[in-house]
Amino acid sequence: MSPPTLVNALRLLDRIGTLVAGTGLPAERHFTVSTAISYYVTGVSAQIVAPRITAGATTSRDAFLNQTAEHWEELNPADYPFLTRITAELRDHDDRDQFTTGLDLLLDGLNATADPRPPA
Repeated sequence: MSPPTLVNALRLLDRIGTLVAGTGLPAERHFTVSTAISYYVTGVSAQIVAPRITAGATTSRDAFLNQTAEHWEELNPADYPFLTRITAELRDHDDRDQFTTGLDLLLDGLNATADPRPPA
């Protein structure tokens, strides 16, 4: 969640952009695609770190997810039909699996629009 002028943010975006430039995507899409991937990576990372910031370093991940699931279970199912239905998955999900699934979906969509020929 650092500004795009800090060293780690610059390195991440440059590395992603370099990889994207080596694909069959048109050059005019490199910036948009690279920033979309960068935002996904940093956004998910921020969500994984958020419990330590909002709930305190002493709250475990499991405790935070249980507290959140309990809160969702108390919501009105008419107003929040999805959230009240998926509390078990929230408690038991694997962060790495969730991250790679999302990244795969993003990359699959990008691959579907890429030129199959390697760049010249």
